[in-house]
Amino acid sequence: GISIIAVAMDAKARTSPGTPITTHVLNTATGTPASGLRVRLKQSCGKEQGELGELQWKTIQESVTAQDGRAGALSEGLTLQAGEIFELHFETTEYFQSQGSPCFYPFVKVVFTIQEPQSHYHVPLLISPFGYS
Repeated sequence: GISIIAVAMDAKARTSPGTPITTHVLNTATGTPASGLRVRLKQSCGKEQGELGELQWKTIQESVTAQDGRAGALSEGLTLQAGEIFELHFETTEYFQSQGSPCFYPFVKVVFTIQEPQSHYHVPLLISPFGYS
């Protein structure tokens, strides 16, 4: 199975003041940070009508990972509320094509709910052309 771990840290432990949601992506095939990977932070804005009631999303911010694999300023100035649902959307096909590699997963989505609004949420992601965790 796939396991994604989001880490909620005490507000005092934040590495980026005023940035409550951060991410760091590593390419496990090369053992290096995944620099140049496009990432979008989205926020749920309700459910669609119908049987499935799928979530609708609005994009909060888009960024590209730096040399160290971190995406900066995705949530700068954002105030979190308990129960809010966010999605981090990683454009893996685009990234691996730029690396000259095939990609089985066209993108990776990590969806999470805010439990403690005063906390910092850090979402680490490990990717390779044929897997992620």
